[in-house]
Amino acid sequence: MERNLSQPFGIGELARRMGISRRELDRAFAKHAHKKPSTVWRTMRLTHGQWLLLNTSRAITQIAHECGFADAAHFGRWFKTTYGAMPNSFRTRRRELAKRETA
Repeated sequence: MERNLSQPFGIGELARRMGISRRELDRAFAKHAHKKPSTVWRTMRLTHGQWLLLNTSRAITQIAHECGFADAAHFGRWFKTTYGAMPNSFRTRRRELAKRETA
């Protein structure tokens, strides 16, 4: 999953690549992660997006594509759901806080 953050594929394909059934994969994630595989994968992609927002000056659209989202709007909706702010607001607020801490 980590190797395919920018080009995620279906969970069925993930199961196939692992040599197990989709149902087996779902059960393994439910048992160990207590989440669906798609939720874990999306969280990984959003976490990577958060890191890129804080540590690069890349455009939001570029970050969205690098994290496997169809477009910036799709990334933005999930990012806001997860982190409580749109990506640009999140980046601006965090940078302002960092400036205050170093001043």
